[in-house]
Amino acid sequence: MISDLYIPATSRSPEISMSATGTVRISGRLIPYEPDEFFAPLFEWSEEYCREPAEETVIEISIEFTSGPNHAKLYRLLTKLQEVTAAGKKMTVIFTYETDDEYMMDLGIHWTKLLKVPVRMIQVETLVLPEMKREPSVGNTTQPAE
Repeated sequence: MISDLYIPATSRSPEISMSATGTVRISGRLIPYEPDEFFAPLFEWSEEYCREPAEETVIEISIEFTSGPNHAKLYRLLTKLQEVTAAGKKMTVIFTYETDDEYMMDLGIHWTKLLKVPVRMIQVETLVLPEMKREPSVGNTTQPAE
């Protein structure tokens, strides 16, 4: 049986919770420094999950900010998980976005047109996001004082 996958949020990457019971949660900012490296374990987990999916897969997405290349990878992840429907299983995407965020609203609308599963869009005043750990600055070569 597949193991659950959990990745804590940072200031540049979302909290990821992928459960063998069929619940996938992605919440936070989606602007990792190394997108391929960040998404690799998610794709690996999805590959294994699709071999023995739960009866129903629910994907909850609450993204505060993302960039084009990263939301393209997220869409690729969604289409991979969509494969569970070929085995007669159900899948739903719940996409939560802030009322005044037209970019994220447009992204959700785009997904409703492209994905072959229900996408439920939920508009909220303010997203509830996980606590984000601060990442070290890239290129910071300062040594700590002794």
